[in-house]
Amino acid sequence: MKTQTVRRDCCPPAVSSGCGPAAVSGMVAAPALVLVGSYGSATSAIQAPSPMNYLAVHLKAGERWNYQPPAGHTVLWTAVGRGSVLVPDELQQGELVAFRPSSAAIKFEAQSEKNGPTGITRGLTTFIGVAEIAGGLGIVLPMATNIAPSLSLWAAVGLSTIMLLAIGFHLRRHESAVAPGILFLLAAFVVFGRFSHLR
Repeated sequence: MKTQTVRRDCCPPAVSSGCGPAAVSGMVAAPALVLVGSYGSATSAIQAPSPMNYLAVHLKAGERWNYQPPAGHTVLWTAVGRGSVLVPDELQQGELVAFRPSSAAIKFEAQSEKNGPTGITRGLTTFIGVAEIAGGLGIVLPMATNIAPSLSLWAAVGLSTIMLLAIGFHLRRHESAVAPGILFLLAAFVVFGRFSHLR
């Protein structure tokens, strides 16, 4: 690992320093790798040009981490290299945010470790989309064609289950759950109506 600080104009010339693998082991304070500065019991082997901390943090999906800035540190910025994290607003891969000056602790919660905004694989996304379309058609077509109309009940049960899971997914990510909520109520209305009719 190597770091370089550059000073121009009347400042001293550039200073370059490096450290080997043995030094890195003393720079780990899980889940953070202390690149510059100190955190917990770990201190970087690289001398900082000014009082600052530069941490590389890896969190698993669902894992939480609180960062308490040291005394005198009031400026904090975060960049997401992979996946997404709540702080409390969601930050996605490639985004960088600077926080308002404060010495208060910052709470992080990883949403996913995978690339992309949701961490859901393309295959799962396709499956959910096909299941939703099939559920919608399964509710309408059997009743419209009068072919196996009892299937509408089971299609509505399946679609309402998917929408219920979608509501939980969006609420956990602090996103609006209005759309899946409306679809859930419509599917649940069909379930109630068809079940009452069958009785």
